[in-house]
Amino acid sequence: MLADYRGIGVAFLLFSGLTVFPGYTLGWLFDVLEFRRREAGFRLAISVPLAIALGPVMSYLIGRSLSLTAACWFYAALSVAAIPLMTRKRGRFRNVAVFCVVAGWCLWAAFALADLQMGRRLYFSIISFDYAVRTELVSSLSTFGLPARNPFFYPGHPVMLRYHYFWLLQSALVNKIATPYVDARQAIVAGTMWCGIGLMATIALYLRFFRLNLAGFRRQFLVAMSLLLVTGLDIIPAWFFLVLVKLKLIGILPPSVEWWNDQVDGWLYSVLWEPHYVVGVIACLLGFLVISRGRGLGAGIVAGVAFATSVGSAIYVAFVFALFLLVWSVVVLVKRWYSEFLLIVIASVTASLCSLPFLAELRGPGSGGAFLHFTVRTFFVVRVLAFKHSWETHLANLLLLPLNYFMELGLFFAVGIIEWRRLRRLETIPRNDLALAVLALVSIVVCTFLRSGVIDNNDLGWRGFLLAQFVLLIRAAQLWPENQFSKLLILAALGLAGTIYDQALLRFYAPLSDAKFLPKVAWLARDERLGDRTYANREAYEWLRAHSNAAAFVQQNPNPVTQDTFYGLYANRATLAEDIACMTPFGGDPKGCAPLQEKLAPAFAADSPESALDSACAALPMDFVVFKDTDDAWRSPGNWLWHRTPLFANSFVRIFQCPKRASTPLR
Repeated sequence: MLADYRGIGVAFLLFSGLTVFPGYTLGWLFDVLEFRRREAGFRLAISVPLAIALGPVMSYLIGRSLSLTAACWFYAALSVAAIPLMTRKRGRFRNVAVFCVVAGWCLWAAFALADLQMGRRLYFSIISFDYAVRTELVSSLSTFGLPARNPFFYPGHPVMLRYHYFWLLQSALVNKIATPYVDARQAIVAGTMWCGIGLMATIALYLRFFRLNLAGFRRQFLVAMSLLLVTGLDIIPAWFFLVLVKLKLIGILPPSVEWWNDQVDGWLYSVLWEPHYVVGVIACLLGFLVISRGRGLGAGIVAGVAFATSVGSAIYVAFVFALFLLVWSVVVLVKRWYSEFLLIVIASVTASLCSLPFLAELRGPGSGGAFLHFTVRTFFVVRVLAFKHSWETHLANLLLLPLNYFMELGLFFAVGIIEWRRLRRLETIPRNDLALAVLALVSIVVCTFLRSGVIDNNDLGWRGFLLAQFVLLIRAAQLWPENQFSKLLILAALGLAGTIYDQALLRFYAPLSDAKFLPKVAWLARDERLGDRTYANREAYEWLRAHSNAAAFVQQNPNPVTQDTFYGLYANRATLAEDIACMTPFGGDPKGCAPLQEKLAPAFAADSPESALDSACAALPMDFVVFKDTDDAWRSPGNWLWHRTPLFANSFVRIFQCPKRASTPLR
């Protein structure tokens, strides 16, 4: 646990060389939002989201054309250039409240995402369900560079990665620079911390430039920071499920309050779970702010580069925002704001040119479905009713949409109603109010009637809605001083309770499940030894990382009893087949997976002969094979597994090296 905190701390400091300092230099060079005449605090508020918005696509373009090492030197040069610029204009940032907010966020993020240790028991957060995938992606990017490879599938040759990985590139740069002091997962956690800081800074910028009144900016900012901790009314169904579990009427408890329905996630959940989508939101909003306040070719290019980052970091957010820009362009032309329309055209062309190489990588065979499906956002009650005909389901979902959104948004649903009534009273809607209203409306409509189809998760509906949530957050902070808003405190209290309960579940569900206080989760464990097993697996994989080449291939059972989160979090090595589908939605032809499974399955089967491992080693380019206590082969007392000498062994893991790959250097 202390090793995690140390690595995260080092990574956080190194990330400043990808955020604060480069953002400061770029802000000064392009004079973004009149950067050069701003005070110290405001320049910092611009620097972080600017670097988050421009940095990932620059890392991609430099890494693709040269190398990731060249990208590291590029950021080093920008950081060095920032030092004299920071001393060029006097002014110090002195705001204790902001510092406390940022420090509090960073401390919680580190605690929420690092492993929790209790003696020789170790527990990862529920959030590791996703981080297990991204950790391997970062490790692969750091090791092999660009073009990006799918680390979960190797049919004898590298396959291209199909994923919006631009933000992960920044973590890969930190991992590349700081290995072995910072592993891939620690670099991702540090990036998540900076993503949260970038969101706070973006909120400050919009409160400043899209304000309803001239007074109370500091109060509005602190209110907005508080509202980041408020989710919808999810606490009501969450407590209902908990009561049913305690009464033993059901045996399953969702390990997050957000999982009971088609998700509209709270901000704290979104930043911790899906930082790359929040990066996409930051990039889109920063680009639009530059278009709104900027002039000339430079503003259009900066905005376009930011939009390209959104495409490569959060493609569904970029899709929703592109539709908003299309609608907004019509509004701009009707209003005869021709200079702004020209900036939108320049930004769109720039974004397209910067994104084309990445979009070309997404082509190829895959096992995913269609990119989009027409639908109506589903409601839990309708799923329970289970109508026989699809038209009945869609009609019920449509009729229950207000209740659905009221439950998911809570306080922010009420804010939306208040804002709608305020705009209707205006004879002429000001430009800023109109822009935010159109952005929220497009986001809501798209995410209500379209869903993504590549995987089962509705990432379009869940993440594209963040744009509407941002607008509601800004308006909630600005409306708070009004008397009518005090009547909504009960909704705020329920939303805060939901976030607190959710964060407690995400952090402590695993140890509470081991203690039999909460029911088992299928992908975690089926017994009460998860903590012991996690400690042993991390110990084994850290030994393997210390004694093997970063380019070595590690193979574990591709058909485990429970999800092999341990490999994803701790291996930092590519594998031939991560699961029975070889994770081909991330890249590669699914037809190449079956031959791998045929060769690997016998080695992990019950009572498998020793020759099965040797045959797999002879046929496949793997360096190390990892057997775990949950494998069928492990549970056979007379199996060869217990007679052959492993490279490493503990009570839960045994690691063997393939004979034909014995020449692979051990460190």
